[in-house]
Amino acid sequence: MYRLSSFASCTTLVRGVGWAVLLLLWASPGSAQTKEFPVLTIASTRVEVKSEAGAGVLPVFVSQDWSQPLPEIRRVVLIVHGISRTPGSSWTAGQMALRLAGSYGDGTLLIAPQFLTPVDIAANRLPNTILHWKITA
Repeated sequence: MYRLSSFASCTTLVRGVGWAVLLLLWASPGSAQTKEFPVLTIASTRVEVKSEAGAGVLPVFVSQDWSQPLPEIRRVVLIVHGISRTPGSSWTAGQMALRLAGSYGDGTLLIAPQFLTPVDIAANRLPNTILHWKITA
């Protein structure tokens, strides 16, 4: 588990590996029904987040095992999912873009945080330490 004690630590992490690209992939229109159903897949990698307000754990998908040193990483692509909260199309699109980049994609780490809701926590029997948010649309 990787630990972040503040936003500054996150930006230091990103600067330490090169530069970051924020890739926003939004859910399609009409996804309001998606809010009602829990996600079936929960990211297995965790990032511990601590602040003055408290601490929690954020599930994230990563393209490489970052529990080990990754000295070849020069870039980070951050993939932020849409309202569906699933890794599916967003994660697949990021992986495909990396493959299509060929050698230009060498040294790139994909990271996709998963922002869950109370429905996801209950349905997947996750501990309350997993960070989650209410959907407001």
